[in-house]
Amino acid sequence: MSFSYFHLGDDRYAVSVVPPKGSSVYSSKIIERDNPKAEITESEMENAIASVIWKLFDEERMFFSKRLDVSEMDVLMADVRVLFVKLDGSVVVNPVGFTAKKIEIGLAETLITRDLSESMKEGAPKTGEIVLTMEPAASCAWLIQKDSKHKDFIFASVSHDRTFLYRSEEGERISYISDFGWGSDDIVNDVMSGFGIDDVNAREMVRRYSRSDMSSDMVKNLRSIVSKPFSGFMKGVTAATHNVKMRRPIVHVMSDDLAELDPKSINWGEPSLKLNFLPAIDRSEIAFHELAAADVENAFNKIARRRMKWLMCHK
Repeated sequence: MSFSYFHLGDDRYAVSVVPPKGSSVYSSKIIERDNPKAEITESEMENAIASVIWKLFDEERMFFSKRLDVSEMDVLMADVRVLFVKLDGSVVVNPVGFTAKKIEIGLAETLITRDLSESMKEGAPKTGEIVLTMEPAASCAWLIQKDSKHKDFIFASVSHDRTFLYRSEEGERISYISDFGWGSDDIVNDVMSGFGIDDVNAREMVRRYSRSDMSSDMVKNLRSIVSKPFSGFMKGVTAATHNVKMRRPIVHVMSDDLAELDPKSINWGEPSLKLNFLPAIDRSEIAFHELAAADVENAFNKIARRRMKWLMCHK
């Protein structure tokens, strides 16, 4: 399913969406002020927020519609959050009353197709408030970006049967770039075939191999079986990095099944890429991080939500 609702407590809900019908982008836009010496007013900030919301949405819906081959009129904004405000490069809590040449506003926008929006309305909780619509994988990439010294990387969210790729760019941007049909089941299935065992035992064997919790002879026997399916993963990642013109990127791989895997334990035959395996994060935990980071109840986010509703009403 392309979406799911989950309870955050206190009669609050969040909804998660997944590509290709749902996608989040983290980016920022700069407003050049006509009169840098004038103090910034509340009215100016409201107009600035409205302007960057529209500019980012207008850019992203074009890429979104081309990727899915749908009309731009069928691309909707499901959520928007103000992440930060900078004056001449410095983060401020409240810019009202300050002077500056440039106002930079960081945003997270979640875009969805019109048909997904209709399905979400039908499946919405009967009571309570929807406080957040997010794409969890993009959110995870953003959380990594915030804590990483290296801002330019690829984030791969690996499920049982599919991999979703995101790019983190210098300048605090996170965006979905592609997905392909490869998942942790590709490894499990090869282990099942190689040893003639069932799914449960194959997954346990992969986990033990990841932890080096087996004899050296068994490690040797498993190394080639575990490594072989990675050719499909590397092919998908290499094609994506080539398309976005990245060279020798770090690839953060998030997967519960592969979380403990040491890159040195696989022969993946692509020395230009550096892999870092990470455990998956529960979507509720991601949602609380998002809500805390954006402070959805502050004045700027209330403005952002009003403007989003106004924009969508006029589409």
